[in-house]
Amino acid sequence: MQTARIVFPPASAHPDILLAHSGLPEELAGWIRQYFLAAVAAGNRITPGEPVQVGWMLVEPRPEADGSLALWEPDFTAMPIVWTRGIDRTAWAFSQQRAVCDAMNTAPVFPSLRDGAVVSPGFAAIHDTFMMMREAPKGGNSGWQVKQLKDPAKEGTMLSLYEVALQTRAVLPYLALPPGTVVARTGVAVEIELGEKHLSSKDHPLLASLVRV
Repeated sequence: MQTARIVFPPASAHPDILLAHSGLPEELAGWIRQYFLAAVAAGNRITPGEPVQVGWMLVEPRPEADGSLALWEPDFTAMPIVWTRGIDRTAWAFSQQRAVCDAMNTAPVFPSLRDGAVVSPGFAAIHDTFMMMREAPKGGNSGWQVKQLKDPAKEGTMLSLYEVALQTRAVLPYLALPPGTVVARTGVAVEIELGEKHLSSKDHPLLASLVRV
């Protein structure tokens, strides 16, 4: 593991933040660095043990022996969340979600992994073949509905987005798409619609790569 250190201006009197990662591209680690620099510059203070939302993910600052704060993230193995030291999953999820939103020429609307989604009863068995539709978020509801393809029913169980992602990581790249979005994924293709915009893995290399996720 590599470790990058965020050093804040002395006037902020803010402890350094450590970013442990397994060799992320500088662009990704750099984005997280700038996120925290901007947050502290705006007067925010990162407090040990209080999760911070970064993209759709939550990271937890934990104190180190030298007085700095190391970021820990969910490890995507179990519910309740098991935390692991590092930022790999946070950075890659942000990168994919931002890239999909850029491809659709729309600003991301990040939910939190704790937000709920309505999930159809058979979702646990469908893995990488599903339909996602997003309504306006409300409170702790992300607005997402996830179900089997060609299933007209809206009824289902409310699960956290983290629980949904535990069942299939294939939903992750699309979670920051805004209300009004419809995503249809089969084992060989992805189609995204947002108003009059339409994107297909048949003619877009990014989406084609996501079919293999």
